[in-house]
Amino acid sequence: MDRDLLAHLPTVAAVARRRGFAAAAAELAMSPSAVSHAVRAVEDRLGEPLFARTTRSVSLTEAGARFLAAVGPALDDIGRAAEALGAGRGEISGVLRISASRVSPRIIRA
Repeated sequence: MDRDLLAHLPTVAAVARRRGFAAAAAELAMSPSAVSHAVRAVEDRLGEPLFARTTRSVSLTEAGARFLAAVGPALDDIGRAAEALGAGRGEISGVLRISASRVSPRIIRA
């Protein structure tokens, strides 16, 4: 799998979800130009246009709809896994093993 392709898939999904490059750019905190370049990179890599663009609208092509239907669930799973991993930060977890000799010193109480 091409790492650049994988890195740009969330951008493609945002454009499809928002139905526009500017709205996707705002959601992702990117410039519209960067979003456009990311989409173009994916389209070039796949050899198929994913979006039909006019001056007033952006819509998925038939190939784009099929592609996002196939990869969308995997992107959602990756997002949920990353959130779950981040949610556990700062919490103590795991096995604690203590090695001690059979004879332990007495605790002196004051």
